[in-house]
Amino acid sequence: MIDQEQKISLVERALYEGWREASTKEGGVTEVIYTDAWIQVIAPGAKSGLMNGVFRSLLEVPEADARITSMIALYQSRELPFLWIVSPSSRPKDLGGRLLKAGFRLMNTAIGMFVDPHGIDVRPAESVTMEEVEEGTIEDWLAIQAEVWGSPREAIPLIKEKMIKRLASKGEPTLRFLARVDGRPVGANAIRFFDGFAHLLSSAVLPEFRRRGIFRAMVGHRAVVLRERGVSCAISHAIKDTSAPILEKLGAERVCEIHYYAYP
Repeated sequence: MIDQEQKISLVERALYEGWREASTKEGGVTEVIYTDAWIQVIAPGAKSGLMNGVFRSLLEVPEADARITSMIALYQSRELPFLWIVSPSSRPKDLGGRLLKAGFRLMNTAIGMFVDPHGIDVRPAESVTMEEVEEGTIEDWLAIQAEVWGSPREAIPLIKEKMIKRLASKGEPTLRFLARVDGRPVGANAIRFFDGFAHLLSSAVLPEFRRRGIFRAMVGHRAVVLRERGVSCAISHAIKDTSAPILEKLGAERVCEIHYYAYP
């Protein structure tokens, strides 16, 4: 039986653990600083806060403000926007307030959710089909992600090239899926597999196709995939006012809040 503390740990691990394998040869990542208390990514090839920032920070009170100031100066010198993620284990406890005082803005709040794949039972929505992404459908998947999350479309060719290489590798830990309505790609999502659990991520539905059961269908499909693979627990970082309530109705459990602070 997984207790609350263990669930929070899984939610937080999914925030940063994937960066352990990041290299200078993939994704434009030039530097990943990875210690037990600090995980930071600098990716000058990706002019996006989603790929740049502090993903884990356990700081002592006397050093916190100076570290914040140094991070602002560092990313400004590279002309990069960046995020600072604050989750339950982040230190000091008033880190969020210190970031706001330093000029950050609270971009969004996500709910860390625990998902038992055996507790999710969703009826397939009419006319919605699900398929695993292959080389020929990578661009469809990326285009949906770009439209929903606002990531730069000019980066699609480069990301597509890297995804093709990953699909061909035997150790790729992520499965990506497309949702279609009458043959048209309308939704995209993914599962990343970690040691002992999975992360449901990248859930995106085109605006004109929302409120039609597509998000629910995507959740149900991934629950089936997890059960077939023998995965007994998963987590999701769900946006507080949109996907989190839907996941909760489907049987997921709210575990904690995750705050995303953006600069500038």
